[in-house]
Amino acid sequence: MSQFFMMANRGHLIWLWLTLVGVLAGGVAISGESGNNLEVVADSDGKTEIRAYLVPKLQTTLSSHIDAEIQRLSVKEGDTFTEGSPLVIFDCTTLKAQLNKAQTVFNAARDKNQVMQRLATLHSVGTMEADASLSEQKQAEAELKLQESRARGCQISAPFTGRVATLSVRVNQYVTTGQVLMKILDHRHLEMEMIVPSRWLTWLKPKSKFFLHIDETGKKYPAQVTRLGAEADPVSQSVKIVGELIGTHSNLIPGMSGAASFTFPEGVTEPPRITEAVGKPTGPSMTTSSSTP
Repeated sequence: MSQFFMMANRGHLIWLWLTLVGVLAGGVAISGESGNNLEVVADSDGKTEIRAYLVPKLQTTLSSHIDAEIQRLSVKEGDTFTEGSPLVIFDCTTLKAQLNKAQTVFNAARDKNQVMQRLATLHSVGTMEADASLSEQKQAEAELKLQESRARGCQISAPFTGRVATLSVRVNQYVTTGQVLMKILDHRHLEMEMIVPSRWLTWLKPKSKFFLHIDETGKKYPAQVTRLGAEADPVSQSVKIVGELIGTHSNLIPGMSGAASFTFPEGVTEPPRITEAVGKPTGPSMTTSSSTP
């Protein structure tokens, strides 16, 4: 039995030795923080490149402000629209009737109050009656403003020029207050997000130039840094930065990704590194590169 354990221990030591030799010879790179949902990619050309993806500068989700039936949808998924154009129109027959009623009540209360205030100056009515008339007018005015606010929800207009990313409703569908209708974004102005080593903050500044190679198009685009993250991650020693493309590129859409390459200032050296990209959650990854004799 003791001979068996000795052989087992020897086998374990041999396996451990072979594993260490394989790591040193093969140059294995393993992601260190799989819990951060960071995609880890090894450099292939000896240069430091940072994975980045495109996001719209403006994007929002439009929701219903009222309970009503959708009468008309002016757009479909993927359609473009201009700022101020109507996107959704509701059937507001009931709301419009309530608005007309509130307007009529306010007009009557206003006229009555004008008469009562005039009589009060002539001492024909008491102060209490005049104050009560003014209070009725204010209540009617408040109700009118409430109905006007609801009526404005009968049409949803585009807050900016862009495209429809997702459409969650259909014509003749009854929706409730707060229900999501669609997601829209500005496809013309894109920016990119990426994670870089926090030590880069010693030289990386807003308006620092770099190039972004987009995987989907296979082309390289000029870009510049616009914002630096306000907080560094102490575990990975990294920080989030945001950049934007220089010029107009109609063939690019949000979600495309690529590699951002930076030119280091004179006197700053950076060894080849494993780079990280924000965005899509991934599990632990491993990249092996062959050694050069």
